[in-house]
Amino acid sequence: MSFTLLSLRCFNIFVSHLLLSDFVMNSTYVCFLYIFNIYIIIDAESALDVILNALAFEFIIRLDEEITLSDWWDPQKRWITAGTMELIIQNTLRLDCLQSPKLFSKAFNIPEEEILEKCDRHPKLFLDEKQALEDENNPIFMNEDEKIKARCKEIAIELGNSNAIKEYEKSPVYFSTLERYLCRGHGNGMFQRYKHYRTWGR
Repeated sequence: MSFTLLSLRCFNIFVSHLLLSDFVMNSTYVCFLYIFNIYIIIDAESALDVILNALAFEFIIRLDEEITLSDWWDPQKRWITAGTMELIIQNTLRLDCLQSPKLFSKAFNIPEEEILEKCDRHPKLFLDEKQALEDENNPIFMNEDEKIKARCKEIAIELGNSNAIKEYEKSPVYFSTLERYLCRGHGNGMFQRYKHYRTWGR
């Protein structure tokens, strides 16, 4: 079985488990809240406590639903999409193999020396920041739309047009200020965490 087919099968299994867990969580969460609510009502000493506790639990359920359905925090669903894609990448791509000659050799039955030769003897194989940057700007690995954008970016830099540079050279996007400082070494922001693996020339 090829690596692509194996990844696709793993992805399908992952999606099935994700849908099942989502269904179970949505069902059990509400059931648990109501069971807990009934327990507190039975344990309450006065009628006022019963009413206030019941209202509090209803408020929690409604608030949870409103936050889930609300678009104020992620209008284009970019964060939830990025988070989902990261889970898929972690469960389908064997990132540990892509940065270890020994693990890659063992996983795909290819001699370690041959792998190192193909990857310019880089100790981390496909995880190479310098090579990824070169390949990112190499027209050979671009489609027509990417070539046009790359050329526009070059012209913007030549002309010193800051607005155009921002348009064609996206800055790293962080989920919060805390992530910016705590995960500075991890990531290139939310949407480019695996940027240094994009060594297409290898």
